Formats: sequence, C-alpha cells, structure tokens
Amino acid sequence: PAFRVVMAQVFIGVTCLIALPVALALVEQDRLQLRVRDNEIRYRMLADNSGDLVMRIRPNGDRRYVSPSVKELLGWDVEEFMSPRPDLIHPDDRQRIADVVTTLRRLGGATTATYRLLHRAGHYVWIEAFARLVESPEGDGTTEIIYTGRDVTQRVQIQQALTESQAQLRTITDNVPAVIARIDTSERYTYINRFVEQVSGESPTEMIGKTVKEVRGAVLYEQLKEYLDRAYGGESVWFEYEATYRSRLLHFQTHYVPDKDAKGHVRGVYALTTEITHIKNVERELLRLAHQDALTGLANRRYFNDQSSALLRQASQRRMPVLMALIDVDNFKSINDTYGHAAGDLVLAEVGRCLQGISLEGAVVARIGGDEFGILLRHCPMEA
Repeated sequence: PAFRVVMAQVFIGVTCLIALPVALALVEQDRLQLRVRDNEIRYRMLADNSGDLVMRIRPNGDRRYVSPSVKELLGWDVEEFMSPRPDLIHPDDRQRIADVVTTLRRLGGATTATYRLLHRAGHYVWIEAFARLVESPEGDGTTEIIYTGRDVTQRVQIQQALTESQAQLRTITDNVPAVIARIDTSERYTYINRFVEQVSGESPTEMIGKTVKEVRGAVLYEQLKEYLDRAYGGESVWFEYEATYRSRLLHFQTHYVPDKDAKGHVRGVYALTTEITHIKNVERELLRLAHQDALTGLANRRYFNDQSSALLRQASQRRMPVLMALIDVDNFKSINDTYGHAAGDLVLAEVGRCLQGISLEGAVVARIGGDEFGILLRHCPMEA
C-alpha cells in the first residue's frame, strides 16, 4: 500500500510537471490568437476605411481581400474585383505590369509601378501601386502579394503638362535665331540651346557642365568676365564683342539677365546672344557710303569737313603743322560741253586716282564738289 501511494504521488507530480508547460503554452497560444485576431480586425478596419486600394493577391491572381475603396476609386464593386482583371489595365501598360509581377514573384521583395486602370465610367485612372511579396498568413506555404494603390491621375497630368510645356519651350528656344544659355554661380553652363551649333559648331551636350572659360577660351573669357560679374551682382547688362569661329570674325550682342530666386538672391545668369555680323557689315557700308564720293571713290565733302575741323582744332592746340590743299580742274566745263558728261565723269575719276596716288600716306583726299578736290594731311613735314 505504501509503495502504491508513493507511485501515485510520483505519477501525479510528473503529470503536473508535464501538464503545466502544456497548459502555459495553450494559454500563450490562445493569447497570441486573440492578438492576431485583434490585429486582423484593426488592419481590416484600416484597410476598409483607407482611401487607397488594398488587396491580398494569391499566386493565381485571385484576391483574398479587396478594400471597399475600389468602389470610390474605380467605380467597381468589391465582388467584381475579386477575380483577376487584366482587361482593366490599359493596353499600353499590360505587358509592362505583367513583367513587373513576374519579376516580383521570382525575386521577392517589393516594387512600385505606375499604370492606368479602367474606371467603370469608361475613363482611365492613373494608379501608383506598391506591392510586396510575403508569406501567406494562411500557413499553407504559399506566398501572397500585398498591394496598395492610390489615384495619382492629377499628379501624372501635371507632370505630362509640364513635360509638354518643357518640350514646347525647348522647341521654341532651339529654333530662335540666337544662343540662349544659363550659367550658374560657378560660371558653368547648365543649359544652352541648339542654335549654338550653327554659330560655333559646338554641341550643347558637350558644353553643359563646363565653365565659360573652358568653352570660350581664356582670351575671350577676360572680355566677358566683367559683364558676368556685373550680372552676378544683380545688374542686367548689354554689351557687344567679337569672336572668331570657323575662321570667320563674327560680331555678337549679348544680354546678361540675373536669375533670382524667390528671395531675390542671384542663383545664376541667363545669357541671350545674337550674331550681329550682318548688321555691322551694313553699318560699315552705310558709313562708307555716307563718307565716300560715289564717282571717284574718294572721301566726300562731309567727311572732309569733319576731318578738317577736328584736325585744325588739334593742330591749333598742339601747335603742329597741317597741310590743306584745295584743287580744281581748269576748263572742266568745256570738257563737259565738248565731250559730254560721261567723258567729264571719267576725267574726274582719273584726277581723283592721280591725287590719291601722289598724296602721302595718311592723307585725306576728297572730292568736295563738281571739279573741286581737297587734300588734308596731318603731321606734315615742313619741307612738304
């Protein structure tokens, strides 16, 4: 009897030692299950009330869960969205999205994609989707895709409008007959239009990131530096300069405009450069015509008067000798009367050529009018 009592006590003790951890484990399991259910309730509450579309997608494409927001977002009922709906993806996006899903299932991790889904009303909505591959909470060894998508149609439309506007602006600037550039505060080009190729033969892509000195050379840079500094100081500057490109001496007019931020701080300079070589050539030609006698090619009366007034004033101040000679052609009227005005013009032209030939270097030889000529020479040697 005593042995049986002892064995019974041992059995009861061993049973207690075994049962206690099991009981504790069962209690912990019940606690964890309650916690999981509580978390699931909270997650579903968040998903059900989220403005984003939330889905749990099985490997075959079936949905374990679709949030009610699909109705507000896309106009479809939850039941209509429980099965795979690749037909709702925009035709231009289907293959790309299929490739994204395939890669996600093969490599795991997470991915983001932007694409278009068909609204029940017939229009497409731009969706930005975030997807992650996770183990199924069902504990069956499979994986699921947790999908979250939001409507980004307005943002995409703004981006598209901005891109279109930038493309239009680039088209305009590339076809403006002037070089348009932006230079940052480190004197590096951050933008330049394609017209520069017609002027210098340089490619805009090769110039971006380089400094003005690197692109224009040290000599020309020294001419531009003064105006750059004034523009960085907030001043709008106009100036002209000359430069040689492709073995041609070209004239340019440039306008530097400070690029200021919202607080008025200068963050760069916009440069508008126009080639004005043809304008300078026209100016020189007009100046030549204004100062040249058309018949003889000598200086005309206006130029002779301007030069003589200035020269005589300087000679008086500096007490230096000046030679001024006035010459006419004797009996010129009889030449015109006898041989005609055409012959008289030839005589005048020949007289002008002879006077130009015998005059000292630096002399101003002019036809003052009719058959009258003048010669003006500064620094005239006394023996002349």
